[in-house]
Amino acid sequence: MTTRGRGGWPTSKDGLGRHRDPHEGKGFRMSRSRMRLLVSTVVAGAMTMAAAGVGQIALGGAVANATTATATVSGSGLTATKTVTPAVAYPGDTVTTTIEVVNNEGIVKYLNFLTDYPPAGYVLQSVTGTVYRGTGGDLNDPSVFDGTATQAGDGSVRVRWTDATLRLAKVERNNGPVHPTLTFTYTVPEDATPGPRSTGLDFQMYNLFGDETTTGNPMPDLAVSVAATPTTTAVSAPATAQVGVPTTLTATVTPAKAGTIQFKDGGADIGAPVPVSDGTASVDHTFDAPGAHEITAQFFPSAGNVEGSTSPPQTIDVEDIATSLSVTVPAEALTDEEITLTANVEPQNAAGSVQFQDNGTDIGVPVTVVDGAASMQHTFTTDGTHSITAVFTGDSGFSGSTAPAQTVNVSIPVVPTSTTLTVPQTTVTGEQVEFSAQVSPADAQGTVQFTVGGVSVGDPVEVVNGAASMSFTFADAGQHAVAADFFGATGFTDSSAPPSTVTVDAATVTLLGVPGSATTGVETALSATVQALSGSAVPAGSVQFFDGGVAVGAPTVLTNGSASVPHTFTTVGTHQITAVFTPEAGFAGSTSVQRPVTVSDPDPSDVPSSVVITSSPSATVGVPLTLKAQVIGAPVLPGTVQFFDGGVEIGDPVEVVDGVVELVYTFDSVGPHQIHVVYSGGLGVEGSTSQVQVLEVSESGGVGTGSLGSLGGL
Repeated sequence: MTTRGRGGWPTSKDGLGRHRDPHEGKGFRMSRSRMRLLVSTVVAGAMTMAAAGVGQIALGGAVANATTATATVSGSGLTATKTVTPAVAYPGDTVTTTIEVVNNEGIVKYLNFLTDYPPAGYVLQSVTGTVYRGTGGDLNDPSVFDGTATQAGDGSVRVRWTDATLRLAKVERNNGPVHPTLTFTYTVPEDATPGPRSTGLDFQMYNLFGDETTTGNPMPDLAVSVAATPTTTAVSAPATAQVGVPTTLTATVTPAKAGTIQFKDGGADIGAPVPVSDGTASVDHTFDAPGAHEITAQFFPSAGNVEGSTSPPQTIDVEDIATSLSVTVPAEALTDEEITLTANVEPQNAAGSVQFQDNGTDIGVPVTVVDGAASMQHTFTTDGTHSITAVFTGDSGFSGSTAPAQTVNVSIPVVPTSTTLTVPQTTVTGEQVEFSAQVSPADAQGTVQFTVGGVSVGDPVEVVNGAASMSFTFADAGQHAVAADFFGATGFTDSSAPPSTVTVDAATVTLLGVPGSATTGVETALSATVQALSGSAVPAGSVQFFDGGVAVGAPTVLTNGSASVPHTFTTVGTHQITAVFTPEAGFAGSTSVQRPVTVSDPDPSDVPSSVVITSSPSATVGVPLTLKAQVIGAPVLPGTVQFFDGGVEIGDPVEVVDGVVELVYTFDSVGPHQIHVVYSGGLGVEGSTSQVQVLEVSESGGVGTGSLGSLGGL
């Protein structure tokens, strides 16, 4: 039985009772080589669809940005496979849906239309596809699709291949390559609400006995959804900052979405949220505490379909504001006198306190800084050099600092003093005198240093009750300037007494030389030598000899310190002889010790004698000289001879041998020396005294050994 389907195509049933295309398998067949390949692009109008609320779960557990979701719908021997990419989309994303229809059976089939049901709210942008079609009853004469695909009010998009003239979409048998493949392109609205979406499709197969429609909407195995747009937030800030100085914090939101940024410092909000503009938000923040600050930025979106985000933390090392400190003090001060210590802090708005220090020891308590300065009154109790510093301890936000040390020279208030000196006008060498200084006021404390000729003598003498004194012995004759310098202890000035002149004469000693015995009527010699007790000066002046207080002749002028006079005793007995030295300027007078001379009358039986000096009249200082004397008058001359240098005995008495005596002697001073000898006499021989010989002692010259010459007239 032959029937016709829609459009007048004849149909028949096969052995299984199925309708079949009468052209299939016979001479009238659709030629594949005659099929026309069409690619249709359809631009659809925009539309807005309601969507599910935020927080709904996508079908099949889909995750945002999942690549694809695929499911199939089968009917009438056809299988339609729908693939959605991406399965989970974000507002503003482009989503493609591909539908491919294949024929699972052994006969060719044709489609009248295919409908795509996109997820709710998706807006169609275009449709492209590969479709093999025929024109009218001649499938070997393809023609283009002349319809327009639009998005219906329910969001569906239907592509039709039937109109007044039959145009069918061929689906080749046995899953052949000639079959429709359509791609629908959609956009997800920017205001799409996140949540799961349902989607599906339907298609209608042409049949001569009645078209067959297969519907798969929704497709429960095709899980698609809209997810909230994820964002990332980054915060940027300088690595370091200072307390009290504004620092700019900036947050960037990607992608740029409307909303606000809440900046945080260690989890604590920094001010109020800041609106995001073109993906960024900034705030100027002033840190009030030093240390490491962990800064984050949290994005709060305005739209419900945008996810918030929090930036990774960025650490800012916040430092106190650096300060500098200087201290101002007077260069000098007195003890018990109040002075002002001042410290200046930079910057002037620095808050804190200043601790003044003296040689590292705190002075009082810290002083609060006001308008960049701190000062205090201070009184030094000790004198000396004081090193003054100041240490600034900053309040929160300000670093500490120390001022360079400044020196204050502190002295004790001084009392003026005056010093006077008392010394003898004259003295002699070797004689102890007293120097006395008086210091005014009487309570002055310190020491007095006495000087002679500008040279300190002795140690400084402590002043007691305004006075200081010392004993002193001059060693040299002459005019000596004596002074006294007072060195005040702390609180007293120094002072000096004007120099006083002390005339110092050289002390002398007068040495008397006389024979131990003498004979009345026989001339003998009285000799004296005057020597200075210090120094090398030879005293000048005259000597007056005395016999028991009675002057012996006139004064005799010293020659090279010595004087001699001949004298004849007239009375027997013991005569006490002395010599008195009357000095010239620069020397002190002196008196010899008494020397006894035993005087007796001559024995008529004694032979008179005489003695002469026979040694050289010159000598060299430091060179030994042999002093010689000769005694004459008797064949036998017992007794001794005593040599004299002025009034000074030279050595011990020398025994007379064959009338001759010799004595080796070394002179230690230059100049004329008055030499004489005294013969003691002996049994039967009278004693005698020689005349004075002037012996010249010089620095150079040989030792003389010549005789005095003739002895006649002696």
